[in-house]
Amino acid sequence: MGYTRKRRPRLVKPPSDAALRAEFSDEIAVAWLAGLIEGEGCFSYGVSPGIRVGMTDRDVVDRVSAILGRNHVRGPYRYRANKKPVFYTEVWGADAIAWMRRLLPHMGERRSKKIGTILERWVAAPGKHHALGTGRATECHPEETHYADGKCRSCYRKKRWACGLPR
Repeated sequence: MGYTRKRRPRLVKPPSDAALRAEFSDEIAVAWLAGLIEGEGCFSYGVSPGIRVGMTDRDVVDRVSAILGRNHVRGPYRYRANKKPVFYTEVWGADAIAWMRRLLPHMGERRSKKIGTILERWVAAPGKHHALGTGRATECHPEETHYADGKCRSCYRKKRWACGLPR
């Protein structure tokens, strides 16, 4: 009788990121993202509103980027020779506002207050840096697109020029 070799158990290939994303519902992904941003991210408003996540784990930053629909990761950045490299992903403008509204119920008190401040500032400046003011009629030329201060772009620039300000 001959020797029969024992078969090794087959290794199961781990699921891809696409399979993992499909496995979890959107609400679970949003809650996971909120928890991660609570600890590793920030909400800001410079020229436009933004959400930024930075950490040393590239795979986690890749997953955040995929959930945000961004699929872009910056880095690695080495801030000190003896420290791990840091990776960043971020989303800006109307996309950031949409995500802030989605994340708001899951955030803690301090972050919720920050998001509220950003949302108020976004609504208070229609048409200047984002699409919220498009479609709003202007005082000077109702057929033109709103630019700022209730005026079309040319009238707004003329007003600034008359006041001695740069256009």
